[in-house]
Amino acid sequence: MATVDQISEAVVSGARMVTHFGNGVPIEIRRHPNFLWQELAEDNLSLGIIADGFHLPDAVLKTVLAVKKENCFLVSDSTAFGGKSAGIYDSHIGGKVVLSEEGRLSLFDSPDLLAGSAQSLRHGVEHLLNKGLANLEYSWDLGSRLPAQKIGHIKDSSLSIGSHANLTLFTYDNKKLTVLETFLHGEKISK
Repeated sequence: MATVDQISEAVVSGARMVTHFGNGVPIEIRRHPNFLWQELAEDNLSLGIIADGFHLPDAVLKTVLAVKKENCFLVSDSTAFGGKSAGIYDSHIGGKVVLSEEGRLSLFDSPDLLAGSAQSLRHGVEHLLNKGLANLEYSWDLGSRLPAQKIGHIKDSSLSIGSHANLTLFTYDNKKLTVLETFLHGEKISK
């Protein structure tokens, strides 16, 4: 609920990132000015977006991607319920949660409220591709290279001599992205 001035002051003081843009906010906010518009407009703020198909409408994702370009990145918001079958579960943070057949995770007593996500970053990349919101290269970068660069993990993501050789081999067929192998510093770490 930061004010426009507080966001501007935070950026001047060194803030560079919003981790869950558009989430964890009141259901109703002022039309304008408001913190969402200010976060979107701040050139020095990168926005983390949850592209699981539930946290943000596709129109919001499209707008953020168009405005922020390389100044945004995917966040999974995935919880311990990721990969589980649809059903009702007890949450370690209190209360019951419902995981739908479609993969939406919500509070049992307040189904309009999300309880995190049950989707991985792979699902976010897949969602952007399947909805035509971004091409394959940009979608993959949003879930891999861009967040790693934002936290200073990688400086060079090229395939040149001396680079880190952090690679993922995957396929994208019939709207499904499948990770085949992952390499970290040239060493295979998964099948």
